[in-house]
Amino acid sequence: MAGLDDVATCQVAVGEYAVGMFAPREKKTRDEARAFYKAFTVSVANHPHLPDDFEEAARLIGEAIFSGATKPSFPDGLIAACALRLNRNVWTRDEGHFQAMGCSTFNPLKHPAG
Repeated sequence: MAGLDDVATCQVAVGEYAVGMFAPREKKTRDEARAFYKAFTVSVANHPHLPDDFEEAARLIGEAIFSGATKPSFPDGLIAACALRLNRNVWTRDEGHFQAMGCSTFNPLKHPAG
């Protein structure tokens, strides 16, 4: 994967992804999730959440819900708070939640590496 030095994650995103290593019923899916995790997730920068991220996440989520745009989860709010603090794009299939919280997004399934 080219350009991994420009890819980062945060603690809650890693936690959410890790659920995929245990939850799927099919062993093949769990194995693929573990292989991806070992190959890519653990090799990129992993940013911690700061205490202010929690209040910022609540604000971002609340404003998105208030505007009627969407209802992001609290983990999505934490990811958004971290991305905004670090001026990063959020790589996700669920762009709407993050865009409603003011994040720039990138959907790797719409724009796969060539």
